[in-house]
Amino acid sequence: PTGTVYDILRKAEFFKERTSS
Repeated sequence: PTGTVYDILRKAEFFKERTSS
């Protein structure tokens, strides 16, 4: 389902922001 892909993308962005901090 597309929901899974969106979830992964959102998690990736969250991780990027956490590492950027």
